[in-house]
Amino acid sequence: MTEHNHTLELRKYERFPPGQGGIAMFSPPDSPIPVIVGEIMDISEGGIAFVYKAKELEMAKEAQVSDLQMFVYKDPFLHIDHVHCKIVYDEEIDDESGDAPRSRRCGIEFEQLSEEQLEQLRDFIERFSMKPS
Repeated sequence: MTEHNHTLELRKYERFPPGQGGIAMFSPPDSPIPVIVGEIMDISEGGIAFVYKAKELEMAKEAQVSDLQMFVYKDPFLHIDHVHCKIVYDEEIDDESGDAPRSRRCGIEFEQLSEEQLEQLRDFIERFSMKPS
């Protein structure tokens, strides 16, 4: 009997690698000032992963964030504002330099997207990601 090693992908939506310049910003509820700014690492209709620099007590979960903005700094027309989301994971990345602040990777799941936001997100993915044609 032959044993097969298959990894089962449990995500509902396929994730795509980003193009250059994708930024994710979090703001706490009722505040226009972002507390976390990071670089988008992958994106799908269901969520994103991004990397950010954080001091020891400035981790995404502790910031109690729920409002996300995404944009591409090279294209001012490519952005999505006020996306409700939840943090799925927030973990430190191995950093050989040992410098502070440390790099962290955060996974986000989008919640309660309006039809307009969903269309904006699809356009964002189409224009920004390295999605195969």
